[in-house]
Amino acid sequence: MADQCSKADRIIQMNLNVAIMAARSYQRDIDPCGRCHNCHEYVDQPSQLFCDSECSEDYEKRNR
Repeated sequence: MADQCSKADRIIQMNLNVAIMAARSYQRDIDPCGRCHNCHEYVDQPSQLFCDSECSEDYEKRNR
């Protein structure tokens, strides 16, 4: 039973690592600039691309 759990944990961790890598590279075509790339408002963190999820979704829809 322990071997099955260990194998399942490794598979879960592998899938999580792949998802994290994909998420980190998803919007690499734009760089953080201190402002929202959609509405141009200042953002809280200098590393943010958008001020909120609505702006992120709107930007993504327009750029498809």
